[in-house]
Amino acid sequence: MLTRKKLFAFMCVSFVCLLVIFQNCSPLNVSFNSLNPEKPLASLGAEFGNGSGYDGKPEGVYYRYVPDFTCETQESPAAVLTINSETDIHYRENSQFKCGAIDGSLAPILVTRSRLQNEVVSYQAIPFERKISPPPTIPDNLLEAWCRDLSQDSLFEVHSRYDRVTQRAVARTYSGTQQNGIMSVAQSADNSVARLVGPTRVLLRNDTFVLSIERARFSSVPGEFIGDYQNLSDGRKRELSCALGGALDPRVWPTKVLFDLPPIIHANSLRPSYKLSPDRESLTVLSSLMPRIPGASRPPAPFTLFSWKNGVWLPLSSLSTGSLGVITFQLANDSQNLVVLADPAPHVSEQLFHVARDGRGSPTLLSSPGVILADSPQEDFFVDDRSSSVYYRDSERDPNAQPGDRPRRTLWRASFSGEAPIRLFDLSVNDESYVRTFAVHPNIGKIVFSLIPSTLLNTRSHFTMNVDGTAVTKWPEVTQTNASPTIDRFSSLYPSGRWTERFTTWQTTTGEESQRSTLIDLQTGLGLNVCDQDTNLVGAIVSAPQSIASDWLAISCKNLANTIVSSRLQQMTTGVTFDLPVRGIKFFSQDSLRFWYIQDDAATLSTRNRLMQINLETSVAREVCPQSEGRWLNATSPSSQGEPSLGLHWNTTGQSMDVFQISDDGSCRQVNRVTIPFSYVNFASVKVSPDFTSALVSPDAPGSLSILVFVPLNGTPPLQINSPRNRAAKLLSMDFLGNAGEVVYLSDDAWPGEYAIYTWKKPTTPETVQ
Repeated sequence: MLTRKKLFAFMCVSFVCLLVIFQNCSPLNVSFNSLNPEKPLASLGAEFGNGSGYDGKPEGVYYRYVPDFTCETQESPAAVLTINSETDIHYRENSQFKCGAIDGSLAPILVTRSRLQNEVVSYQAIPFERKISPPPTIPDNLLEAWCRDLSQDSLFEVHSRYDRVTQRAVARTYSGTQQNGIMSVAQSADNSVARLVGPTRVLLRNDTFVLSIERARFSSVPGEFIGDYQNLSDGRKRELSCALGGALDPRVWPTKVLFDLPPIIHANSLRPSYKLSPDRESLTVLSSLMPRIPGASRPPAPFTLFSWKNGVWLPLSSLSTGSLGVITFQLANDSQNLVVLADPAPHVSEQLFHVARDGRGSPTLLSSPGVILADSPQEDFFVDDRSSSVYYRDSERDPNAQPGDRPRRTLWRASFSGEAPIRLFDLSVNDESYVRTFAVHPNIGKIVFSLIPSTLLNTRSHFTMNVDGTAVTKWPEVTQTNASPTIDRFSSLYPSGRWTERFTTWQTTTGEESQRSTLIDLQTGLGLNVCDQDTNLVGAIVSAPQSIASDWLAISCKNLANTIVSSRLQQMTTGVTFDLPVRGIKFFSQDSLRFWYIQDDAATLSTRNRLMQINLETSVAREVCPQSEGRWLNATSPSSQGEPSLGLHWNTTGQSMDVFQISDDGSCRQVNRVTIPFSYVNFASVKVSPDFTSALVSPDAPGSLSILVFVPLNGTPPLQINSPRNRAAKLLSMDFLGNAGEVVYLSDDAWPGEYAIYTWKKPTTPETVQ
C-alpha cells in the first residue's frame, strides 16, 4: 500500500515523464517549456500586469513577416506600418523584385487596432507586430494568430506565436474591464500550446483552453476567420474573429503566392494573365512591374513579362518602358518563343516583337511598317503551330485622312528569323480596305478573313486564301450587312481536344434581324447552314477528322436575345438528327461511336437530372450511371491516351459531390467523394492531371466564394487547396504544374479584385500538414 510520501513521489515522477512525452510529441508541436527568449509579445509594447491601464493609442513601427520572404534577394519584412499618430500612418510594401514597391500613406480607418494592447494591429486582415528595433533577418519566432471577441462589451484576445526552429508554439490571452471610463487589462503569461495545422483548421490547445480556427468559416470582418474558443476550467465558450499571419498567412499557407505582384493583362480589363507552357514546366506572366495600389483606377507602372521555371523568375523588361509597356503576348508551342504586343517607348505606337523566353538576345521587331491595333489584341495576331512565324493584322493611316476615317487594315506574315514581313493581302489591287477579323488554319494552309469595303462600311465579305497569300477566294453567298462576322475554329473532342483546323463558321446577316450561321469545310469548300433563321451558332463539336459528309455534328444555336434556343446532333450524310437539351455538357466518346449529354428533367429541375448516351451506330439513347438523387454537374471528355471520363455528381441530400470514372461503354465507378460547405451547387469546373491520378474541382454555388479542391482518384481524402480571406473570391483558372502533385491557380483570394497567381504542392501526409 502506498504511503502518502510514496504517492507524492510517484506523482512527481509521472508528471516529469508526461512532460518529456509532450515535449517530444512533434506531430502536435507540443511543449510546456516557456518560449520567450526575447519576451516575444511583451517586448513589442507595454507590458500589462493584472489590472494595469491602457490608453488604446498604438504608436510605433509594425511589421508583417512571411517566412523566407526576400526583397531584391535579401530577407526582409513583407510590409511595414509606421504609426506616428492617430491620423499619420505610413505604409511600405516590398515585393520580390522591388523593395518599397508600394510606399505611401494609409487612411486611419484601414488599420484595425486593439482595445487591449498596442503590440498588434492589422491591415487588410493581416496582423502586424510591433518591434522596437527590427532584426536584420526574418525572426524564427513569429506571430501567427490574433483572435478577438467582437461581441458588444466583450474585451478578450488571444495571441499565438510559433517558432519554426524549435517547432514550439505559445499563446497568451488578454481580458479587459472598464470602470468609470478607465480600461483595466489582465494579461496571461506565454503558455505553451499544442499546435495542429490542417487544410481547413488550425487547432491550439493546452490544459486551460482550446481554440479551433476554421478556415471555411468567415468572420464579419472581411478576410478574417471564425475561431471557437473554450475555457476548459469553467466551460465558457466564445466566438472569436481571427487574423492569421506568419506561416499561417493565407497568402503563404497552404498555398503560396507564386507571383507576388498583382498581375494585370492590359489596360482595358485589369485582369491577370499567365500562360502555361505545353510541357507544363514553365509559366509566362504579364504584370505591372509594381503592385497596383488598392482602390487605384490604373496601375502605377507599365506592364512587363516575367518567365518562371524551376523556382526561378526572369524579368523580360526591355519592352516595358512605354506608357503601357507590354499589352499582351502569345506563347509559341515550342515554349521557347514569345510574340509580344508592346509600346516600347513613349509616344510610339504598338508594335509586335519576337522575344526569347529565356531572355537571351534583344527583342526583334516583327511588325514593320504597319501599326498594330490594340482594340482587340487577342484577335490581331496569331503564332503558327510550327513556332516559326506570326500572322498579324495591322493599320496604315492615310496622312490625308479626315477625323473619323477608318484606318486601312491588312494581313501580314513575319518570320522569327528576322526576314522582312510579307504582305499577304495587297490592298492596292482590291477595293476592300478594312480587314475586320481573321483566323489562321496553318495545318491545312488556309487563312479565313472578312473585309469591309471602303465604299460601303455596313457590308462584310468573307474570303479564304493560302497562308502564303495566294489563291484568294471570295464567298459571295454569305455576304452580310449590318452585323459583324464571327470567325471561329471549332474545338474537336477527337482525338486530343486540339483545334479542328478544317472547319470555320461565319455568322451572317441578310437583313436587320435575319441571321444565320454557316459552317465552312476549308478542305472541300462546302458551306452548310447549321442554325435556323434568326438564330446563330453558339458552339459546335465534330466527331472525327474525316470528310464533312461522314461526320456527326453537335451544335447549339441562340436567338437575338443571346439565349440558347436549340441544340441537336446531326449525321451529315443521312440527315439523322437527335434533339438535345439546351443545357448541359455534350461530348463524343474516344472512338466517336457514342455521344454523351446531360438531360434535365422538367419535373425535378433542381434536384434530379440524367446522364445520357447515344449509340451513333444504332441510334439508341439510354441513361447511364443512374443515381437516385442529385444532379450531374459536369463531365470531362475522354483523352487521346484512352483514360475514361470523369463525372461530377451532386448529392442533394448529403451536401457532397461524388466523383465517378465513366468508361466508353457507360459503366461507372465512384473514385472519391468531396464534402462541400454549400447547400446547393449548380456546376463544377474540373481538370484532370496529365497522369490521370488526381483532379482539380471547383464547385460553383450561387453567391458563394470559389473554393478549389484537390481530389485523388484513388479514394484518399480530398484537400481544399485555397483558404481565401476574400469572401467573394473568384477562381479564374487552375492547372497542374508538371506533375499531379503541384497546382497553379489564379484568384483574388486575398482581397477583392487583387488577383494573384498561387501555387500549391500536395502534402506528404494528405490528412494533415504540420
